[in-house]
Amino acid sequence: FHKVFREYYNFIVNDLSSFYLDVLKDRLYTYSKNSLDRRSGLFTVYLLLDDMLKQIAPILPFTAEQAYMHFKKPNKKKSIHMEVINGDFDLYLDEKIENDFELLLSIRGNSLMALEKMRNSGEIGKSVEADIILNPLNDETKELLEEYKEILNQIFIVSNVRINKETGEEFQDRKLSYALKAEKAKGEKCARCWLYLDTVGKDAEHPQLCEKCAEAVKSEV
Repeated sequence: FHKVFREYYNFIVNDLSSFYLDVLKDRLYTYSKNSLDRRSGLFTVYLLLDDMLKQIAPILPFTAEQAYMHFKKPNKKKSIHMEVINGDFDLYLDEKIENDFELLLSIRGNSLMALEKMRNSGEIGKSVEADIILNPLNDETKELLEEYKEILNQIFIVSNVRINKETGEEFQDRKLSYALKAEKAKGEKCARCWLYLDTVGKDAEHPQLCEKCAEAVKSEV
């Protein structure tokens, strides 16, 4: 029992709470209601909850049953204990993405340390008050950052991640080589998503919002 509990506890605390759900907040709260990015995040959380409730039901029967009662699921059974555990987990596995994110998380760990230094010195309060600047020092790092550049700020939970030739503290990690530094975020604070972006004020109808939030608000009207 204690081995299974420890595995689930670590997964929920480290992988979900400290990383994935924290990263997902911006998409869930600020993206357009029907945007593909937001819906894909919701679907992933749905799959996680569905599978996790089935798996913990034998060892935490009452907790699983109570959670299942509030779970909005099509073709729902009368009880979680009538559900069948899905064994097809290979459908969700992608070795390349898994390897890529191991590398990205190692960069994230170093970015968190840089942000903590800024926080301790009083330069920032929240991490979104900062930008991360990355300078890839080899082709492998450059290719990785280019592939995921659209979501790097979400992974690091900062306003912007800029990839350029600026100097910073250098890191070597497996096949990665890069220089990294954190600095005060450039741009104005969006009143809706709280990110500091240079697109804030460009929409005349919503001068306090960034471009993404202005489009999301308009889509809901």
